[in-house]
Amino acid sequence: MRAADTPSRGTASGNVERGRGGFYRKADDTPYVTDPSGALVKSGARKGLPVRLAYGSPSNRGKLIESSANLTKWTERRVVLGLGVDDTLLDDCRKLVTLDVDSDAYKTLADSIVIRAKDAAKANLAAEIGTHVHAVTEDHDEERDWVQRAEAGEVLGVPLEVQAQAVEAWQQMLDTHGLEVLAVEASCVDDTWRLAGTLDRIVRCTKALRFRRVTGEIVEIPAGTIVVGDVKTSKKRLDRDGVVGFWASYAIQIASYAQAVPYDTEAETRGEWPWPIDQTHALILRPNVVEVLAGEADTVEWELLHVDLVAGREHGGAAVVAAKSWGTRRDIFSVAQIGATTPIAVSAPDTSPAPLRAGPGTTPDDGMGADAASVVPSPEATLPPSPEMAEPPAAPASVCAVEQQQAGGGDSPGSPPAEHSPLRQAQLARMRIDAEADAKRRLHTVPEEGDMTDDRTFHPLQVRYHALPPAGQAWIKQLSVEAEAAGVGFSAKHTKSVRRYEILRSLVACAADELSDDDVRGLLWAVIGDVAQFPTVPLGHLVGSLTTAEAATFAGLATHTLSVSVADDGRAVIGVAA
Repeated sequence: MRAADTPSRGTASGNVERGRGGFYRKADDTPYVTDPSGALVKSGARKGLPVRLAYGSPSNRGKLIESSANLTKWTERRVVLGLGVDDTLLDDCRKLVTLDVDSDAYKTLADSIVIRAKDAAKANLAAEIGTHVHAVTEDHDEERDWVQRAEAGEVLGVPLEVQAQAVEAWQQMLDTHGLEVLAVEASCVDDTWRLAGTLDRIVRCTKALRFRRVTGEIVEIPAGTIVVGDVKTSKKRLDRDGVVGFWASYAIQIASYAQAVPYDTEAETRGEWPWPIDQTHALILRPNVVEVLAGEADTVEWELLHVDLVAGREHGGAAVVAAKSWGTRRDIFSVAQIGATTPIAVSAPDTSPAPLRAGPGTTPDDGMGADAASVVPSPEATLPPSPEMAEPPAAPASVCAVEQQQAGGGDSPGSPPAEHSPLRQAQLARMRIDAEADAKRRLHTVPEEGDMTDDRTFHPLQVRYHALPPAGQAWIKQLSVEAEAAGVGFSAKHTKSVRRYEILRSLVACAADELSDDDVRGLLWAVIGDVAQFPTVPLGHLVGSLTTAEAATFAGLATHTLSVSVADDGRAVIGVAA
């Protein structure tokens, strides 16, 4: 079954309503957007409508790798302060003692106390003031009367005079630095990192802007560059050397905005920006409102801070992807299965990849991935069974012996184990996990691209792609999304290389032949080995990890110019098709 036919995990099943930013959201504020593959709901009330997938928030994604210890301590202290401010909260705290700590009643009351205590201590005041500053500048840019919001600002403790200064200084900053506002509070979707949210501004730099980095290097945003501008009202921190300190997650958040596309929340469709968004530079637009309210400054002023998107994307973003991957690993801890006197010796099976990466009959890096003169094609040979049908590797004799003793079966320590014993199943599962983890580590993380090519090379391929049925096109798009998420993209939109051409040529041929995902994994098994058989590794990740030579071999198999057979030792042998 094609990837486009099956909704991904996190698919919305109801209880989603319009929420912040116009996105459909669940009660926990998770945004839901339509599946980028174009998949449709197959049953139920929404049958025939686009599948909705749960995405994350750009503002939260970077927090995964950020130390929150100080913020947690600050929040705890605010909660304690709030308990001292409102005596009714202490009465409710005493009620908690009478409740079961695991009950819903306890959790509901405890959560309520925390929220009310934070409100009493004005723990959210800074965020609310920041939201208000966003709103009045948005009113100004959209030519609405911001004064109508003035009362709300005064309730938050922001005098009308300070609000007026913020708006006036905002326009002055735009004029001084030559910033032309092109979009305000635009909803967008980042399918690469599966995030959805609302960016503050898109601005055109009508003048060249120069910034000095900590290293002393001068970085320049050329005139005419269109960048994401994000309004941040949090207090700027400076270390002893005068280096600007912000939450590092800001760079990841803004990098996500920069690589996102506009999203029509009413029609639930993706679009394209009418301008090219720069992927190297971005701006933080910051007013010193917090300092003015604290008496540390006399007048509201705005400043520009340069954001290195390359660092935010390739370092911060990559670290987040790695952290999320680490958090989902299941091969770190194991339940002890050791007997009272006899230890269990477990050795993982040989998971060496199939011959194109190591083995006879191949010539590494020869462009096609095989030495045609040394292989013997076998028309009768078949590809390996699908991952679901493959037998697990045999356990070592030492495992079987101990298992038999502990299971209480057999005549001697060397007798075969009970086939369905719990210990046997646990050992086999452990060995499969080890084999999978070892195979995944063999995937290329930064595949070499090979020579660069041009539009003339890709044009015939584009024609064949657009001739595919919609399901075939959606399938290729889904694989591209999976590859981008793994950091091994193969889109030719910005990079036209031989590697990407061969991959896309292969996928177009597979889609034209209506090959299933299992069929494609079978072809890839002949190229990259056992890792292709593990269903937990997305098909797009496998395809995107191919080197130029491996992609060329994959293309040869997909277009029937090469054949594959299976040797007696179970290894794939690539030859020239008859």
